[in-house]
Amino acid sequence: MPTASDILAMMASGNPEQVRAGKRALAELERTSPDDPMVIAHSCHLAVCEDRSDDAMRWLAKIDASQVDPFFHTLSVLGGLRRVASFLRRAGAERDGGTIAALLGLCHQSIYQRDWTATEPWPLDNSRLSRPVGDHMPRASHDLARRISETGQGMGDATPIAGGEVPWADGTVLFNLVAQLRPRRILEIGFAKGLSTLFMLSAWDGVESHTVVDPLQWSAYRFNGVKNVTAAGHGDKLRLIQLPSSLAMPTLLADGESFDLIFIDGSHCFEHTILEALYADLLAEWHTVVAFHDYHMEPVFAAIEFMRLNRGWAGLVAADVAILRRDRAKPNLQNDYVPFSTARPKT
Repeated sequence: MPTASDILAMMASGNPEQVRAGKRALAELERTSPDDPMVIAHSCHLAVCEDRSDDAMRWLAKIDASQVDPFFHTLSVLGGLRRVASFLRRAGAERDGGTIAALLGLCHQSIYQRDWTATEPWPLDNSRLSRPVGDHMPRASHDLARRISETGQGMGDATPIAGGEVPWADGTVLFNLVAQLRPRRILEIGFAKGLSTLFMLSAWDGVESHTVVDPLQWSAYRFNGVKNVTAAGHGDKLRLIQLPSSLAMPTLLADGESFDLIFIDGSHCFEHTILEALYADLLAEWHTVVAFHDYHMEPVFAAIEFMRLNRGWAGLVAADVAILRRDRAKPNLQNDYVPFSTARPKT
């Protein structure tokens, strides 16, 4: 009979058959070893993933102080820290105190530290990032994108603000980035008329959700972005959050969300960009790629330099898009601060 450690390997394998076998073995261990902290972690995580709140709380109630460490380690290996932390927060665990509140604190602290290192090779063919989209982009999306790019307007009413869209060369990089990376969940900061969104959602049909954060979508853009993306046939994947990124991104983090690709093209003030970069770091998993637009701007350059030197990010620049991921572990300690450039070296 598989042990709890065997089940951990099966559940973390990502192989559907192994996961199913792990669930069957777990059901047996729930009967024979219901007080094993690894079994409790497995069962709690599965209950949270399947929205069985009562079962999750029943398993959590079994944890005592001596079991927190093995429970937490198992949960970490399963990749369940975000889900369980979000569940505990919604359940008001921090108000109850005791072992479960301590567990919530551990989950939040682990998410904040982000002390992992990328273990897979760089996922992109850099030479293909600037490949012309040509016939690879569906004709309806291509024509609409050209219209927005050339006129500053799309399918909806004329907007008070013209311009501000990604240049075609940068949109091409985003298209090729998504085509190669094949993300399922995308977060985009800054939306405007939706041109960058059109490039990304036209690159691969497998995107399940595309969350855009834009507090000005109605007041400045008259929902042009929503209308354009919907007209191109991608409205069912779009989720609009009309809040500043400083409010939206912490909420997404507290709700336990994570993303495969994060594209930052909001306000380009340093204080906004560094805040968005820091929250992107917290919302990222080990495989997440974070892209910044307008790399030529000094505030954006400075924010990326901070992330590179102090948070372990690395990557490349294609056109005016910086593409990064967490490349190495970098503990967030007061005595580990590295000074960073706030302006480009003079050449």
